Amino acid sequence: MENIKRGVTLIELVLAFLILVICTLSVSSLISFGHRGTKKDFRNVVAIQLLEDRMNQVLALPEKSLYAAIGGTSQTFSSGNLLGVPVGATTTPAIAPFNVSITLEKVNVDFWYRPLDLVNSPNYDPDPTAGPPTWVFSGLTKYDCDGKVVKITTTVSWTEPVSNANRVVEVVSFAVDLEV
Repeated sequence: MENIKRGVTLIELVLAFLILVICTLSVSSLISFGHRGTKKDFRNVVAIQLLEDRMNQVLALPEKSLYAAIGGTSQTFSSGNLLGVPVGATTTPAIAPFNVSITLEKVNVDFWYRPLDLVNSPNYDPDPTAGPPTWVFSGLTKYDCDGKVVKITTTVSWTEPVSNANRVVEVVSFAVDLEV
């Protein structure tokens, strides 16, 4: 019977530890990379929420007051406020600073439609299941909306902290005063 000593040498322990350190460092760099991507996505989500909030506040304003706020045919509000809606630099804790701007533009629009002619519709049936075959329409009628349509462009911009890349999200909507 041989007397064989079994065990681990110091060199084997050092090599095993070195392999463990290399694997741990590579995994931690992947986690760091993923965390940076998550923070970037979070800034994008916060910017979209800020954009939605400002657009909703503007759309809640009366259309006539929006039209009256425009000096000329177009005006951009990038600091202070627009009829109580805050614009300009906005800071959110632990997130990049955002810049909000709102552009109002007067748009000339014409609507064309065919009104329902109830006088000349002897078989007119207001029951929706009867359908349009019982309806008679008049000729084309123009509804002139000049001076009643405002194009609203809301923009949120920021600079990414790591890459210094400029990011922008933008939304467009319209406000129309259809009172005759």
